[in-house]
Amino acid sequence: MIGLHFGRWEVLAFSGNRMHEHSQATRMYACRCDCGQVGNVAGTVLRRGLSQSCGCLRRETEMLKNHAHKHAASGGTWGPCALAVALGYPG
Repeated sequence: MIGLHFGRWEVLAFSGNRMHEHSQATRMYACRCDCGQVGNVAGTVLRRGLSQSCGCLRRETEMLKNHAHKHAASGGTWGPCALAVALGYPG
């Protein structure tokens, strides 16, 4: 899994097993998000697509959604939204 990308996560290294009471161990991986944050993520969570980022994706999506609402409410229909373009979304 090292070197693979899952959403915004890049797997850097195997970081060990997390033991659960009365169940199998979960394989954990050290991952780096595209924004630079590093965290340990369970391999099953990565493979199932249950985690796409460290949380930056959700924050960006919410910010863009809120901004788009304000942009539309202010009559901003005459050109691409600079924030959306800056974040890589179509304006």
